[in-house]
Amino acid sequence: TYPVFYEKPLDFVIDACDTVTFKIHLIKYCLANNIPVISVMGAANKLDPTKFQIADISKTTVCPLAKVIRTKFKKERVRGKVPVVFSTESPTIANKEYLEKIGKQDSAIRKAKIPPASNAFCPSIAGLIAANYVYTTLLKNIKILTVEKPI
Repeated sequence: TYPVFYEKPLDFVIDACDTVTFKIHLIKYCLANNIPVISVMGAANKLDPTKFQIADISKTTVCPLAKVIRTKFKKERVRGKVPVVFSTESPTIANKEYLEKIGKQDSAIRKAKIPPASNAFCPSIAGLIAANYVYTTLLKNIKILTVEKPI
């Protein structure tokens, strides 16, 4: 069982947690309680914001974080559709000389060996894509007029 997060029902949850354990817990909570959710996968070490897209977690490619989540879901038999924002761009890696200066090569944790690097635009673009998904999903049955014609 899960604790109740809020007294009132939620319309939607955008998961942008960086910690895998929290991300999995939040998604499982939403699935168990029929709360619509979209999860943002890895946006660090990306350079091209045009490579982000939305798909079910089971259909993601390239993204290391999505792979970890898929593997954990399969192991724990988590069922349900989970739309995610992910990038089809392969993550960049720092030059060896920088890793020696900023990384902790003796660490057992990959993130400490190769710290994630984020630019200002990719994580924010991923969040805006998730927000747009929520917006369009919640308003899908409302006629919105445009200059040209109703959509």
